[in-house]
Amino acid sequence: MQFKEMQKDARGETIDPEVIKRELVQRVEDDLPHLVGQTFAEAIVSCLTFKELTVGSNEFQVYQTFNARVVQRLNAASSNL
Repeated sequence: MQFKEMQKDARGETIDPEVIKRELVQRVEDDLPHLVGQTFAEAIVSCLTFKELTVGSNEFQVYQTFNARVVQRLNAASSNL
């Protein structure tokens, strides 16, 4: 499947990527915690919303945000296995 085809719905209308992201975030928040755990679900939401979380941040602040919201959470969760 080509990228151009992925941007269209079944009727051939253009799909807004922000709508897709909102739907994905909603599904992750609603369905994933009981399947993969709250920590992993929150890390996924952080990845999906990372651009908004880091708007106006410098490179070091971006690193700190990613480290705190994704790396440290997943590391803590994996140590509990």
